[in-house]
Amino acid sequence: MNYGIKQKVFLYDSYMKYSSIKKCIEKFSHKYPDFPVPNKKRIYRIVRHVHRTGTVLSTPRKRRRHVLTEEMLDNIGVQLEANPNTSVRSLARQFGLSKTTAYKARKLLKEWPQDGKACGR
Repeated sequence: MNYGIKQKVFLYDSYMKYSSIKKCIEKFSHKYPDFPVPNKKRIYRIVRHVHRTGTVLSTPRKRRRHVLTEEMLDNIGVQLEANPNTSVRSLARQFGLSKTTAYKARKLLKEWPQDGKACGR
C-alpha cells in the first residue's frame, strides 16, 4: 500500500521520537485506524529515504534520453549501407542507443533488409 505524505511524515517522526518499531506501529494504528499497519521493512525504508534525500516525497526516476542527431543518423546510415542486414539490437549496441531509438533511426532511414529477418518481422 502506498501511504500518503501525512502518514509517511507521521511514521518517520514517531520512529525518530520513540526509536522503536513497535511503538511506531502502535501509534500509527491509533492515529490512522483505516490504514493497514505498516511492517518493519516499510518503516525502515521511509526512514532511510528521509535520511538520504531529506524528504518523504518520492524522487522522480532518471531516464536516459537519446536524441537522434543528423550526425548520428548519418553514421547509422553508413553502417546500414555497408551491412543492410544489421539487426536493431546490434545497431543499438554499436552506437550506444536503446533498441527503441535504434528502431526509430532505422525507420527514419527506411533501411530494412529485403527478407525482413533482421527486423523481427
